[in-house]
Amino acid sequence: MRDAVAGVLAAAGLAPGSRVCCGLSGGVDSVTLLHLLHDLHGGLGFELVAAHVHHGLSPNADTWLAFCEERCARLGIDLLPLRVKVARDDPQGLEAAARRARQAALEAVPCDWLAFGHHQDDQAETLLFRLFRGTGLRGAGAMRTIEPPAGARAGRLRP
Repeated sequence: MRDAVAGVLAAAGLAPGSRVCCGLSGGVDSVTLLHLLHDLHGGLGFELVAAHVHHGLSPNADTWLAFCEERCARLGIDLLPLRVKVARDDPQGLEAAARRARQAALEAVPCDWLAFGHHQDDQAETLLFRLFRGTGLRGAGAMRTIEPPAGARAGRLRP
């Protein structure tokens, strides 16, 4: 896995001194990615921070944040806890409202790259969601592994 993540970073052209923010939910995928990025950041010369979006929707939300704080402290990684308000009466549904709030919060993080841990089920879910919404050919693919930065928008890494 380490080699796969290193390969994605190399393919993205990640430069020494770049700031990478790992989206950290506290789940297995994001914690694994955090550890892999931590192992790689010294040798590749990039700065690593993590961000946890606290939606406040689950009774476990504070526990997840505490876990992320503890994990980052143990690794010596700065954690940015991002608290968001989610409209529970959103006409597109709670999940859509939470996704938009999460994306907006992460967009505001000052970094060159946002890194996310996604597994094959996440990719399949994204594809099915897009097909259900009537996407065209461009959207019929799953999430791209690398989305280069565009203007002020940080790039995306999904190793």
